[in-house]
Amino acid sequence: MRGEAPLPMGGDGVDWFEHTRGWRDVALRCPRQVLWVTFESLLRDAVAEVRRVGEFLGVPVSESRVREIATASGFAQMKARHDASDGLAGAHLRHAGEAGHFRRGEAGGWRLHFSRAQTEAFARAARERLRGSGLGEL
Repeated sequence: MRGEAPLPMGGDGVDWFEHTRGWRDVALRCPRQVLWVTFESLLRDAVAEVRRVGEFLGVPVSESRVREIATASGFAQMKARHDASDGLAGAHLRHAGEAGHFRRGEAGGWRLHFSRAQTEAFARAARERLRGSGLGEL
């Protein structure tokens, strides 16, 4: 959230809650077309998630390749590749002065960028707007 904006907005005017709930609903309605993967599940067990993606896509992947992919797509490896390219890989996708994509590789880091009032407002909005969605706690 920039400044004191009450909710993060997408470029199309749809707020984060609508966007997230919409994709979650599609994933639940169309489980053969949309696989729901979360950052938290990747942090918890990247190998299992990579295996699950391969199975979803119907791509046979050996266990050694699954582990190789999980390692190569982990935070440390991706940040190292990003830093080695001086962060230029995604520079054209950011607004002037905006920080790079990689921060700490931990869930919940967004809280460090919110004031106390913003965090409380977001928590209230999340409880209200995500109720019954199966998305769990933020």
